[in-house]
Amino acid sequence: MKTRFFQKSYWQGRKIYRTLLFLFCLGVLVELLVVMPLTVKDQPAPTARESQTETPAPKESDEADESEEDAPLEVAGDQKMSRIHMLETKEGNKDWELWSDKARSIPEEQKVVLSGVDSLFHAKKGITYRVTGRKGVIEVPKKNLEISGKVETKTSNGYTFFTDDMKYTSENRTLFTQSPVRVAGPKADGKKALKLTGKGLKTQLDEARVEVLSDVKAEKILEKGQHAVIHSDRALFNGEKETASFVGEVVLDVDDMRITGPKADFLYDSSGDILKSVVFSGGARVSDPNKWATSKEVTVDFLKNQYVFSGNPRVVQNSDELRGEKIIFHDGGKRIEVISAKAKIDKSRLDEAE
Repeated sequence: MKTRFFQKSYWQGRKIYRTLLFLFCLGVLVELLVVMPLTVKDQPAPTARESQTETPAPKESDEADESEEDAPLEVAGDQKMSRIHMLETKEGNKDWELWSDKARSIPEEQKVVLSGVDSLFHAKKGITYRVTGRKGVIEVPKKNLEISGKVETKTSNGYTFFTDDMKYTSENRTLFTQSPVRVAGPKADGKKALKLTGKGLKTQLDEARVEVLSDVKAEKILEKGQHAVIHSDRALFNGEKETASFVGEVVLDVDDMRITGPKADFLYDSSGDILKSVVFSGGARVSDPNKWATSKEVTVDFLKNQYVFSGNPRVVQNSDELRGEKIIFHDGGKRIEVISAKAKIDKSRLDEAE
């Protein structure tokens, strides 16, 4: 009997111990799930718009840029903001950056309306295009941008394009406008700067080239004081070098000399300040009141005041004709040098001379 009593007490003690252990574990679990979260001060996570746009000034640190790159551009609600900075990326690279004095989101139209716009578009090899204007609109889903009101587009190699508006399409990374265009550059100041007008402008950032689409007219005072005027169908500006190309029915007048051809390239010196030469290619014709000349290529060296004809060159004055491997007009055409010359002289003038 005594043995049974001790066995019964033993099993009752075990039962009480298990019950107490269960209650203790249950209490710990409740504390973990209920009590501890109440002691944490939760902070609401910033919205995509807050993390991306509500900065008082352009951020300069790399960390700030990285945090913005991960934040998508969204219209979170009808909001008004001031001094904002936006950054968009494409395939891990910077696409465009934008600073604005004021911004207002329009959720029903999925747009952001901007006032006072300063934007920077990134092309290849570190080339940039800075576009500023009075107003702007962002199409949020497509990441497209339109800037209007006294728009200036400055290239990193010194050209400035003045237009009424400028549009950017994110899908093909293109800046364009159909408005009249005025161009200054690349770096010379005052009357010696290249001054160009035309209609329409387009640049694909991946090509780093700006194209004025039609009705091009340009003027420039050269280093020796000559007045150069050029007309063409289109003009192309290289984003990497200080060069400008004129294409389609090109006409260049330098004082009383006229050059025509399908294409002309303006070449500047390494500083970008001085226009060194113009190269006409694809067949060119040069004329002044006394003579005319043709060749496949004509190079006008403004610093030496020379015209160099190469590629089956031919010069005709009155009824006389000169041909050669290369023909050079010195002193603006006052003196002619023919290399490997072949001459055809008017016979009647020879008889008169005799």
